[in-house]
Amino acid sequence: MKTILIIIFVGIVGCNSKSQDNNILRDITINQKIPGYDTTIFKSILKDGQVVSFYYSNECTDTYPPFFISSKDSIQKIIIRYPTLLIDSRQQIPFLVYPGEKIIVDVGKDNFPHLSINGNEERSNELNFFLALYQTKDFLVQQTTFFLGGRLNKMVAIRRFDYAEWNKNASDIYNKRKKFLNDYRSHFKISDQFVHYVETFFKYAYYLQLIAPIHFSNNDSLFLAKTYYHTIDRLAPKFCCDSCVLNPTYQWAVSNLIEYFGRNLQFNKRKFLLLYDTTSKLLTGSSKRFIQFLQLKRNMNLMPEDFRQVVNTFNKQRNDIYSAYLLENKVLFDSSIADKSNIILDAQNSKTTWSELLNKYKGNILYIDFWASWCVPCRKGIPYSARLGNTLKDKNFVVIFISIDEGLSKWKNAMRENGIDSKNSFIIPNWKTSEIIKRFKVNLIPRYMLIGKNGQIVSDDAPSPEDKNLKERIESVN
Repeated sequence: MKTILIIIFVGIVGCNSKSQDNNILRDITINQKIPGYDTTIFKSILKDGQVVSFYYSNECTDTYPPFFISSKDSIQKIIIRYPTLLIDSRQQIPFLVYPGEKIIVDVGKDNFPHLSINGNEERSNELNFFLALYQTKDFLVQQTTFFLGGRLNKMVAIRRFDYAEWNKNASDIYNKRKKFLNDYRSHFKISDQFVHYVETFFKYAYYLQLIAPIHFSNNDSLFLAKTYYHTIDRLAPKFCCDSCVLNPTYQWAVSNLIEYFGRNLQFNKRKFLLLYDTTSKLLTGSSKRFIQFLQLKRNMNLMPEDFRQVVNTFNKQRNDIYSAYLLENKVLFDSSIADKSNIILDAQNSKTTWSELLNKYKGNILYIDFWASWCVPCRKGIPYSARLGNTLKDKNFVVIFISIDEGLSKWKNAMRENGIDSKNSFIIPNWKTSEIIKRFKVNLIPRYMLIGKNGQIVSDDAPSPEDKNLKERIESVN
C-alpha cells in the first residue's frame, strides 16, 4: 500500500482602503450561504475503465481529499458555497466550478478530463479554459506551487541567484498568460466575471513567484539582493483586495507574504504576536481578516504565547466563516493548553489519554489505524479495517481509528463518509507536538499497530488490513 510522508524587522507598508476591489464578492459571513445553490453535481459519461479524480480547497484553505469519478459512478456531488477551483489529481489541471451547477464529465481523445454544461456554451468554455492553457505546455499549478518548476532550487544549489533574472522570467510567464487569456476571449465566449477571476489568479501567481525566494535564503542577507526586499515591500499593498480572498493564488501568495515578514523573527519568543500585529497593519477589510485568520489557523496546535487572547479577540470582532471555523475547532487548542503531548479526543469531543484509551479497551485485541481525511491511501484502506473488525468482533477484537487531522469538521465528515463507528473513532488534536506520534514514530500514514489484550504492544508497525496474513497474526495474539 502507498504511504504518505507527513512533512511536517519589518517595515510597515500601509494599505489605502480605496485600493480595495469589491466588485464581485461581498464581505464573507457564515450567513451568505444561498439556499439551493450549494450542491454541485457531476454526471459521468466516461467509458469503461476511465477514471478521473479532483481535489479542492474550501474558503478556509482546508484541502479535501480527491473524489473519484468513473464509468460506474453516474453521479457525484460536492457541497460548496463559493466559486471553487477543482484540480485534476493526475495532471494538476484546474477547473473553476460554481455552486449548484450540473456538470458533464468526459475524457477526450487527449486523455484529459473535459467538463461541460449542457446548453451553456459560455460556462463550458470557462470550464475548459485552464485545460486549453495546459495544452500550451503552461503547467500553471505545478509552476505556481513549486516555484517555476525547480529552477529556484537549482540556483540555490550552485549559490548563484540572480533576482533580476528571476523577476524577468516570472514577468515573461505572467505576460504570456495574460496574452493567452486575451486570445482565448477573442475566440470563445466567456463572462466578464470569469475574466476577472483568471486575471486575479494570474496576477497573484506572479506575485507568489516574486516572493518565493525567501524560502531558500536561510536568513542569509547576502543570498538575496536588496532589490528583492524593495520589490516585496512595494508589493505588499497590492494584497489589499477583498474580492480576491477566495482566489487560490491569492491565498498561496498571502501565505508566502507572512513568511516574508516573519523572516527576522525566527528566534523571537513573541514571534506570533509581533508577526500578527505587523501583518494586520498591512491590510484592511476582508483581506486583513483573512491574513489574521490564516495565522491563527497555522498556530492552533502550536499554541504560542498570547495565542488564546488573540483568538478570543478575533472571534469577538466579527461573526463570519473564520470565527466559526476557530470556534468549531476550539476544543483542539483548548486540549493543547491542557496537555500538549498526550491528549486524544473522541467523537463527542471528550478528552482522554493514551493510557486511558488502552484501559478502556482492556481485554480486547486492538488494531490501531492511524489516518487523516486528506490521505487517499488511508481512506482506501479504511473499509478493509472496518471489515476486519466486523469479521472478528466476536473474538474480542476491536479496530480503533485515530486521525491526525487538524480540523474537527474534516475528520468528522470523512468519518461519516467512510462509515467509521464513532464509538471507536478518535483524533489527536495536536499531532505535531504529540508524544503519542513521537513515541511510536508515526512519520508515515496509513500506519497500523497491533496491541494485545493486556495492553502490551504486539507490533507498532503492523501489516495493512489488506494483508492476507493479518487475520492469522491477530488470531495468534493472546
